[in-house]
Amino acid sequence: MNPGHIAAAALLPPLGVYLKRGGGRDFWIVGGLTLLAFVPGMAFALWTVLRGEPDTTTVRVERSRET
Repeated sequence: MNPGHIAAAALLPPLGVYLKRGGGRDFWIVGGLTLLAFVPGMAFALWTVLRGEPDTTTVRVERSRET
């Protein structure tokens, strides 16, 4: 968990979610909530950043074993 992601989620909720999860569904949800009212957008952004799911912006490469 990166403290920069948490700070970004508290100050600019869409940015915090974009840094943690990318530009997918969660980004658009938090963007809409932030446009409607800042506090719900911030709450959803913090929840998204703090939950224990792995980053979707990180690419994981697995090697296959050839026999």
